[in-house]
Amino acid sequence: MDTLRTYLAREIYGATLFVFAAFLGLFAFFDLINELTDLGRGQYRLQHALAFVALSIPSHVYELFPVAETLQMMRFAELEGGDLKLTPEGMAFANAELDERKKIFARHLLNYIPLAAHVRRVLDERTSHVARKSRFLDEIEDYMTDEAAEQTMRTIVSWGRYAEAFAYNDEGEKFSLENPGELET
Repeated sequence: MDTLRTYLAREIYGATLFVFAAFLGLFAFFDLINELTDLGRGQYRLQHALAFVALSIPSHVYELFPVAETLQMMRFAELEGGDLKLTPEGMAFANAELDERKKIFARHLLNYIPLAAHVRRVLDERTSHVARKSRFLDEIEDYMTDEAAEQTMRTIVSWGRYAEAFAYNDEGEKFSLENPGELET
């Protein structure tokens, strides 16, 4: 069992580091492309552009940290001794087919993200199974800036749609239970 656990841990860490390095490589590539437009202006040369790209990498590492935080918040990973490790549920999610992933994600979304659970609860309680976005936006604006509240709602909409926990109509700005997948909660 320890051999299997070691093998899986090595594979997960390797894949995680590969994805992390790939993202950093993409960020560096796009930074370099952006810097190439300034080559030849004054004393700006290729070595200056490369130095700029290299010095930008730490800021890109910082940009990737919210991914780890989200994995922890959804209980798909946990931080242990400075390492981010997938939980058994995180492993199940990673290895599942799309439909099963959506079910796992829906379960975690509604169990660990209070706002998503609140939206679903309100929809379940209403006979029409419909609620305006503004109802939830007004509630969370008491705790954060208007901009942060809008971003939070966009995230909830996106996650809820993916999980098929609820639907959202962009034009009417309404949540509903129209066409959500069957949930096993």
